[in-house]
Amino acid sequence: MPDGVKLTPAELAAMLAEPGRPLVFLDVRPAEEAAREPSPFPNTVAIPLEELEFEWEELDEGDEIVILDREGYEAVRAVQFLERTGFERLWMLKGGLQAWAREQGGAP
Repeated sequence: MPDGVKLTPAELAAMLAEPGRPLVFLDVRPAEEAAREPSPFPNTVAIPLEELEFEWEELDEGDEIVILDREGYEAVRAVQFLERTGFERLWMLKGGLQAWAREQGGAP
């Protein structure tokens, strides 16, 4: 996987600060975890990784999508799957939501 698709929390914070840059967030954590600890980002679509191959059509290939998970491991598999289905504008949060909480302190 090219390093270009990995965003540090600081890089994501900079992207969020850009006016007019619409981002869609894809939360691939298990449904129970996503419900218990919701994504801090607006415009989040929650599709657990194990359901992604059946529900990916909920996403728009033209969107710029940032994939979220707990620690960054499941996001790699989600990026690989979505690239195979034709998505090109994909990012993943390096270190997952745990890294975001550690470095950025919660909500954007």
